[in-house]
Amino acid sequence: MDFFQKLFGVHEPTLMVIESDRWLTIPQSAEVDRAIERRARKERWSDHREKPGHEFHSIASIRGGGTSGYLEIQSLGYVLCSLSHEDSASALEQMRADNGLRATSVRCRAFLDEDERWLVSLNL
Repeated sequence: MDFFQKLFGVHEPTLMVIESDRWLTIPQSAEVDRAIERRARKERWSDHREKPGHEFHSIASIRGGGTSGYLEIQSLGYVLCSLSHEDSASALEQMRADNGLRATSVRCRAFLDEDERWLVSLNL
């Protein structure tokens, strides 16, 4: 942190990864399949069918403000999903408690089901 950040009271974020006991499965879609397939190729995932799946991190960012804000999850530039305020309340609370953090990372798991579709779960 440089002198001017200290002068204006800017605080370094401490929340690097959202922590939770709950895994939320996001709806399947062509966009999710495309985004996860791209990540699988880039990271050279070997076997896609083993549970609990490949674990990776995605970007979680707050869109909107106040009580109407929602959480958007992105992987390599693709939007995986947009979660309502109710679905992401605990994550939003963790981020706001960390000096109003607007973006952080979230743990994800992905694996292929029998229909060759990606099932993605978020740790929120």
